[in-house]
This record gives sequence, C-alpha cells and structure tokens, in this order.
Amino acid sequence: MISKVYVSEFNFFGLKYLFLHIKYGNQTSKVWLPYCCFYTSTAKMTSDRPRFTFHKVERLKSKKIIDQLFDKGRSKSKVIYPFRIVWFETELPTPFPVQFMVSVPKRSIPKANNRNLIKRQIKEAYRQNKHQLYGQFPDFLSQIENEEHFVARPTIQVALLFIYLGRQPLPYSFIYGKMCACIRYLSNQYTPKK
Repeated sequence: MISKVYVSEFNFFGLKYLFLHIKYGNQTSKVWLPYCCFYTSTAKMTSDRPRFTFHKVERLKSKKIIDQLFDKGRSKSKVIYPFRIVWFETELPTPFPVQFMVSVPKRSIPKANNRNLIKRQIKEAYRQNKHQLYGQFPDFLSQIENEEHFVARPTIQVALLFIYLGRQPLPYSFIYGKMCACIRYLSNQYTPKK
C-alpha cells in the first residue's frame, strides 16, 4: 500500500517533466514522467509534443489482483475481437488510475516468438492510446495540472487485462484499430454521468 507520493518538477531542453518519488511500505520507486502526456485534448496541450509512456508501475503484476480479475463475481468482461477485456475497480499499489496486463494463451498461439510479437504489439497500441482512458479520471488529471506536491491515490482505480483471442498473429494496423475501439468502450464506462 502506498504511503506517500512526492512530486517535483523540472525542465529539460524546454520540456516540462515530473519526478515522482513513490513510497510504499519499505520500498521506494522513482518515476520520470513527461508533464504533457496527461492531457487529453490539444486545446489543453502546450507547445510541447506529447510523449506517451508506459512505466513499470502501470503494469499489473500483483498475483492477488490477477486472481481477482478471474473471479466472475467481481470483474466485468467484454469481447471486441481479437481481445477479451477483463477489468474491475480495486485499490492498486500505484498513483496511476489504471494498471494493465496482456495475456496471449499458449493453446491458441503455440510458438513463443509469435506470442511475444503479439504482446509487444498490444502493449504498443495501448501505450499510444491510454491517455484517452486516463482522461476519464479527472481527480488524477487535476492533481497533475495543479502541480500539487502530494499526489493522493485516484478515487477510482482499475485493474485491466487484455486476453488475445486470435489463432494467429494479426497485422499491427488491425490490432491498433481494435485497441482504439477497446479504449473508447472503456472510456465510456468511466465517463461521468450527467
């Protein structure tokens, strides 16, 4: 469980960055984040070019949370071929609103090199589109925009799993398009109700 997160800001060659110092239990983690990667609309962006990152703390690795993802009573599921998306709201050991994981079953893709290729393609497509999903968590974005020195855990956090359902590797352009559709669907699930 995260006890504190400290944020400091600095400029590097004209780009603004945030330095997160995350303390959880006896461990600490340090993360560098481009300041502009949290903005979701070009109107809000500065002249800085957005850089989309995928940090270690954004990856879902907790065995306990992964087991809960497969608990039918707790998690929600949706199929958008070639993906089955499984997610549920929980408290995560990170200041980010979403932790993400990819699974490519050995039964459907027997060769390890193909499984690894598919995982890399899915992670890359997610990395380029996750800002649309993060835009649905306003308390997370407002803390970044207001340059607060203490970042509290977002009120809603989501554990997210993508399971590949295809029987063979598909072109990256197809995977990218389907990832966009998945992110749009998930964003709609967390759009504030009017």
